[in-house]
Amino acid sequence: MKFVIFLFLLVSITELSDCKKIKCDKKTTFKGCKLRRNGRCFCGTRTACKNPFLYPSRKVCRRKTQKLRQDVCVRLKPCGNDGICMSGRKNRYTCVCSGTGYYGKNCETECPTPNRESSQFWKYPPQCVSI
Repeated sequence: MKFVIFLFLLVSITELSDCKKIKCDKKTTFKGCKLRRNGRCFCGTRTACKNPFLYPSRKVCRRKTQKLRQDVCVRLKPCGNDGICMSGRKNRYTCVCSGTGYYGKNCETECPTPNRESSQFWKYPPQCVSI
């Protein structure tokens, strides 16, 4: 019984690996650059059936990725409910929520109704104050 299960698994694995094979008549050597997960350009030479590189050179790669990283506010649009995004250094931002009726890091929390008679009035979020 164990032999039959082993044989079945072996055949299944072989069939799966055959599905991943790419038909390639002629491999070519490609030079270029691609973007790594850390946001940096990786350049090199690869022999493959299909060009694995997005950019022809490091200069082009850096220029393209710099545009992508340039403005976190444009790229992410982090401020909700009509909050205004202010870009900072190193992909940081601040949302200005004043006058929107919301507060929080991304203007995501609705402002409470002000109650001057409450003992907790001093905890009222400053971003919710309209002058």
